[in-house]
Amino acid sequence: QGAEITVLIHDMIPLDHPEFQREGRVEMFEAAMRRVSQSATRVIYNSHHSRERGAHWFGLFGRVPPCEVAHLGIDRLEPDTTEVPAGIPPDRPCFVATGTLEGRKNHGLLLDAWTHLAKMEGQTPTLLLIGSRGWRNEAFLSRLDGSPQLASDIFELGGLSDGAVAALTERAIAALFPSHAEGYGLPPAEALALGTPALVNTLPVYREFLGDLPVYLDGADSYQWAKTIHEMATKGWAETRIPREDVQLPTWDAHFNKVLKVT
Repeated sequence: QGAEITVLIHDMIPLDHPEFQREGRVEMFEAAMRRVSQSATRVIYNSHHSRERGAHWFGLFGRVPPCEVAHLGIDRLEPDTTEVPAGIPPDRPCFVATGTLEGRKNHGLLLDAWTHLAKMEGQTPTLLLIGSRGWRNEAFLSRLDGSPQLASDIFELGGLSDGAVAALTERAIAALFPSHAEGYGLPPAEALALGTPALVNTLPVYREFLGDLPVYLDGADSYQWAKTIHEMATKGWAETRIPREDVQLPTWDAHFNKVLKVT
C-alpha cells in the first residue's frame, strides 16, 4: 500500500496480434496489463510505437498510467569465431536471420525468397536461421523440413553463444528481418552496429529509432526481398558494409539518464 510501482513494457504484441501467441498467453498477458493499468505509478516504454499501443489498451482497461519513453541501449557484440559451428559453406555468400522460429517473425517469406533465388543467375546464397524453433509455426517448419532444395541452402542454428551470433552476423552480407510486428528490434540494431546491413519490414518502430540505416522492404513481397538479396550477394561482402562511424544508435547512458532523471 502506497508503494511506487514502475513497470517497463516492451510491447503489446500479445494483445495486438493474438494469432501469433501460444495457448493461454493472451489471457495471461491481458490480466497482467489490467493490473498495470490499475496500479502502476509509471510505465517506461522502449519506443513511442509501444507507448501508442499501450495508451490504446490502457484506455480500454480504464486508466492510462503516466509514462516515459526511453529507447533501449544497443551494445556492440564481440564476435568469437571459435564458437561458430562447423558445416557452414565458407565459399558462398551468406545471409542471417536472427530470432525464434515463430509465426510473427515471418520466416515463411524468406523461404519464398530463397525459392526465387534458386531460379536467378549465379550461385544461390546460404541463409542461416539463428534461433530455436518456436510455436504456432507448423506450416513453415513442415515446408522447411520437406524441401531438399531449401535444405541445401538454409541452415538452422539454435543455442549459439553471443560471440558466435556476432561472428556469423559480421560475416554475413546482410541480416534479414521480415517480422510482422516488433516492440523494438534489437537484432537489426546489433547487426548495424557490426557494420552489417539490415533488411527489414516497413515497421514504424524501425523507422523510429533506426531511421535511414536499414533497407526497408515490403513484408509481403518475397520477390522484392529476393531481388534485393541477389543484388547484394552479387556485389559481395566488402561493397555492402556500412562504416561503423556512420551508425549512431541509442545508448544505455541515454536510457538511464532519462529513466532515472539524471542530468
